[in-house]
Amino acid sequence: MPGSLAGLRIRERRLALGLTQVDLAARAGISPSYLNLIEKNRRAVAGRVLLALARALDMPPADFTGAAEQGLLAALQEAATAHGVETARTEDLIGRFPDWARLLAGMLDESQRLRRAVTALSDRLAHDPFLGQSVHEILTNVTAIRSTTDILADPGEMSAAQRGRFHDILAQESARLTEVAQALATYFDSAATATAPAATPEEALDQFLDAHEHQFPALDADPGADLAPLLEHEALGSAPARRLAEAHLARYAADARLLPLAEFAARAAELRHDPLRLAAVFAVPPERVFRRLATLRRDGLEAPPMACLQVSAAGHVLMRRPLPGLPLPRHGRGCPLWPLFDALSHPGEPRAATCALPDGAEYLALALATPLVPPGFGARPVWQGSMLLVPLVLARRADMAAPPGEVPPEPVGPGPGCRMCPRQTCVARAEPSVLS
Repeated sequence: MPGSLAGLRIRERRLALGLTQVDLAARAGISPSYLNLIEKNRRAVAGRVLLALARALDMPPADFTGAAEQGLLAALQEAATAHGVETARTEDLIGRFPDWARLLAGMLDESQRLRRAVTALSDRLAHDPFLGQSVHEILTNVTAIRSTTDILADPGEMSAAQRGRFHDILAQESARLTEVAQALATYFDSAATATAPAATPEEALDQFLDAHEHQFPALDADPGADLAPLLEHEALGSAPARRLAEAHLARYAADARLLPLAEFAARAAELRHDPLRLAAVFAVPPERVFRRLATLRRDGLEAPPMACLQVSAAGHVLMRRPLPGLPLPRHGRGCPLWPLFDALSHPGEPRAATCALPDGAEYLALALATPLVPPGFGARPVWQGSMLLVPLVLARRADMAAPPGEVPPEPVGPGPGCRMCPRQTCVARAEPSVLS
């Protein structure tokens, strides 16, 4: 594949130099029809022909496969895979219609950026303490202004000095209301950017994990390694955020100790990434396998990309590992149609389903509810739910266990739940959508 975009580079360079295909073919000593096939990526180019074209175009041979085109190819293939579109002719699309390909990739990137921004704002609207305090201050100011105006509307025998005091109160409360409104406007502006400071410990943990791509090779190599160096991160500025990160790292290290990376990766490929079979082989609780599978894909290790969400029976998020284009709830309130919540209603019974998001992306979902703590006599069990989400095309390519192909995918909402779901007629809708 590295040489598959050479035709695009050759065509762009030829047009930049104002050469026709006949001109370039003559300079390189090949036929115009052969050059036409090369530029359309229908013929590979290498060896003597590649060197001849490089000399004719006055550019190094290595430049024929530029990083920008490789990045464009990767972006389009990732998007196509997530939406179940065939990728065999992605290179042909780039070669024949490079401007349209760049436009499409840009629109996909902008769509993901806007989705992340709306998700961040939706999370903050529902859970941010700053917003709660700001709303309380606004209501207090508005109440004071309303009470003062009611008094001034019927002043009776009020003296000029009293009226002056009430006017002062109006001016002061109006000024405070303006300050709160300006602070909110500034806050929302920053909330929609990728560099916005974390508003909650959970957001800080997400920024920390995103910076490490949810993988910690030092702990994979040595699960007993000191956690302190990893915790020295700019996102972990508050004590609560640091405690969340420390607990996450301790759990990651415990998983790495029980499921050594190299051995686990080999057995996962052998057992088709089946969480229950892997849990039996390594004699560990399944929830550990779910977490380990979600961080398995990396340089040097082939595995399908997997998202993972673990919640308590009350819906509190215990662990989340999203994928690009597939955000997951940070504070609960996920889509009630996800198999995860069905699994929590039937503890111990594995659930497998294919799910279709509103944007057309399809995923294989594997879910299971297991005890959060070891059960005991006379004590009620406490359950946690775990769910893996794998792009359906890649799950089938990896031969992962899935429901029969004739079963249609189940329509579900996006990870953050009803606020981010455009399915207006959904019977499970619990709150209005911000996308309506």
